[in-house]
Parts: sequence; C-alpha cells; structure tokens
Amino acid sequence: MNKYHFSVWMPGLACIALLGSVPVQAAPQVKPAAAKEKGHDQPAKAPTAASLTSDMCKAVTYIAIQAKKDISPKSKGARPLWSGLKTTSASLTQMAAGIKGKNADMLKGLTGVGRGVTQVINSWSVLRRAYPKSNVSRGVIALSKSYTLYQKNYGPGKARLQRGGKVTDSETARVKKCSARMTAMRSHLKQVAQKAKKNSQQQRLATDQLRLLNELARLQTDTLIGYAAFIDQWDRLDDALYANANIVAAWYPESYDTWKDVVSDSRSMGEVFETSNWSSYESWDYTSTKIEQSESYAEETSVLESISETETSQYAKTVEAYDESTATEEVATESAELSEAVQVDEEEYSNIMEDKEDNANDDSAAADAEEGDSSDSSDDSMAEEGDSSDSSSDDSMTEEGDSGSDDSSGGMAEEGDSDDSGGSDDSGGMAEEGDSDDSGGGDDDSGGGDDSGGGDDE
Repeated sequence: MNKYHFSVWMPGLACIALLGSVPVQAAPQVKPAAAKEKGHDQPAKAPTAASLTSDMCKAVTYIAIQAKKDISPKSKGARPLWSGLKTTSASLTQMAAGIKGKNADMLKGLTGVGRGVTQVINSWSVLRRAYPKSNVSRGVIALSKSYTLYQKNYGPGKARLQRGGKVTDSETARVKKCSARMTAMRSHLKQVAQKAKKNSQQQRLATDQLRLLNELARLQTDTLIGYAAFIDQWDRLDDALYANANIVAAWYPESYDTWKDVVSDSRSMGEVFETSNWSSYESWDYTSTKIEQSESYAEETSVLESISETETSQYAKTVEAYDESTATEEVATESAELSEAVQVDEEEYSNIMEDKEDNANDDSAAADAEEGDSSDSSDDSMAEEGDSSDSSSDDSMTEEGDSGSDDSSGGMAEEGDSDDSGGSDDSGGMAEEGDSDDSGGGDDDSGGGDDSGGGDDE
C-alpha cells in the first residue's frame, strides 16, 4: 500500500460537490453536450436518492471510458484521477446498498463518495490542461452535479433540518469539541503553507484549506440552520483535506509529511460525528423523497444517457481493479502542468496567515446556509480565462470569468479566482482562473472497503 493511504473511518457527512467542496454552491452555465443522447427529448424525471446514485455510477463510467482513450492508467501523474475514480466507484456500491437496505451504509458510502469526487475534480482541473481535447470534463461535470444534488437534498445537514427541533446540548458540545480541535488544525495548516514553495500548488492547497476551516469557525451554530450548515461545512473541509492530501502524496511526495498532523487533527474532529448523523434519518423516509424542478440537472448531465447498465457494470470492475503501484510512467505534458506555478494573491495570503482563531458567530454565514447548505452546487467548472478548448471536448465548463459558482471543493483556485468566504472558492481544491470550483468531496477511504484512493498516513 502506498504510504499515503488513510485507514477507513467515517466522520459526519454533509456538499458541496461541494461541494464540494458538499462541498455546494451556485452552478455555472454549462454547455449542453453536442452529441445526441438517447431519450434526451423525453421529459426529465424527478431525481431520487437511488437515481442520483445511479447517475454518479454512470458518470464514473463515462469518465473512465473517456480517460482510457487518452490517459493511461499506467501514468504516474494520473494516479490521483484514477484512484479517485476507484474510491468513488467502490463507495457508490456501499452507498447504493445502504439506500436499498435503508441503513447507515448509505452514510458510510457517502463519506467515501465525497472524498473520491473531490479528488477526481481537483486532480482533473490540473491534468485537463495536459489533455485539452479530452471529453473527460463532461463526465466530471455530471459527477459533480449529481453528487451536489444528492448532498444538498439527502445529506446529513438536510436530514437534521428535516428532523427539526432546537440544537441539543449534545450537539452544542460536539461543536465546542470541534472548535478546540480546529485550533490545532489551523496551526498545522499554517505550517504547511509556510513550508510550501511560493506560488506553488502545494501552497494554494494549504491556504484554501484554511479558508474552509475559517468558514467553519464563523458559522453560528446555536440555530438549527447554523448547526446543519456546520455539518455540511465540516464535510467540505474533510473531503478537501483527504483529496488534497492524496494529491500532494502522489504529485509532491517530498511535501506530504507536513500534512500528517493536519490529517490527525481531522480524524479527531470527525470522531465526534460518527454516531450522531444517522439518527436524523430515522424519522425521514428520504428514499421516497423526489426532487422537483430537475430540468437544468437533466441538461447538465445529459451525457449520462449514453451510458448503458452493461457498461456501468463492466467499467466498475475495471476501475476498482486499478492499482496505483503499477502507475510509474512519466508523461511530459503531465509533468509540465504539475510543475506549473500558480498565482497566489499576496494580500489574500497574508490575511489568511495572520487570521486569528475565529470562533465568533457570523450571522451572515448562518443566513446564507438556508436549507442547511450555504451553497447549492458543487461546480467543478474548470475553465481558465479565455480557454479555447475544442467544443467537442467541452473542456471549458464555464463561460470566461464565470464566478457564479461557489466553490467549497477543496481545490486550488488559481489566478483571478476570488476565494473569499462570501461564496467563491472556499475549498482546498484547484479551481482555475475565473472559476470557483465547488466539489463536494474528497477521497481516500472509499467507505466501501476500498482503501485505494485514500491516503494512509499511519
């Protein structure tokens, strides 16, 4: 096992995509797929928990089919992409079983899915520049959208709102325990950011993790909406951390050791949610709850209509058989992108590094967390400003300078990306120029017994 594989554990799940992220927030305008998908002229059906899980499986299949055309599973640089797909696929299997059996396996699987989705989005947002003609981006959009919609409508934050009532003493104690842990996490993240090379992707990863952490600390958790938002924001932070730790371990192994303390802090925080979230589902039949007004979603994920059940089953086996240890080939175009410097705003960086421990309640942050989610899409828009990628590959997932998406993903926001907590990239991922990528998830512990995508820092 690679040295950065985390052991499987489950924190409370939130979105924001998003969500990713989930992390999840306002989605950008996405171009409809040029291909004619079967049944696309049929009225959109209202999504359900089961149908969204099926859509995520199809999205993984679509990505794998397209990636296999251009990106070898033997490629060293593509490890985070393929291992993220592996984690997502295995976790979706557990998640689907939990939905069918109406048990806690749904949440366990959702944890791994969130981490896997974030890892796929964040790694592809860099690798895509090495493969400008690839159609992988279409599948990444569909995966992000389906995950975000699930997290927003069926995630633990939403379940807690459905249960209703006031924030309990045990929930208040849970937040206080997390707040104490966040002090150590903030300190360790700052050390990571300070040790990273200036204007490097590692530096961006650390500072974006700090944004997610500070956003979490500002939530007003004495209200039900605020507490539900806290659950969701914790998941964004956790998903991004695991995804980005895996990415650093694969791409910059010499820098990975500095992440270990942060991972340990995160694990300690996550333990306080492990036994609490499922109780919110006991009085809510979420499996029978449909999501209305899905026309936009149907259009954004129309590429999935080209994927058959047979392909989904076939490629699930292929993806889950992926072995990182065999991925040793160096690809020049990938290496060039991985070493590319990113622009880090000096003022923004200074402000984050000087940020005091922020446990003050922020009314505006809680107000933005309507329905338990401070964002509503896990936009993985990855278009650089002025990106002119081939329309057939639909790489440019957003219009130039699109900032309509709030990123909670965990990605590395690059030049021109305004990442403040007001809704842009709060993640730790890799949203590019003019983009606020909001993926909801990270990876590592598939939650489904798959430790491939994860990073064991033990």
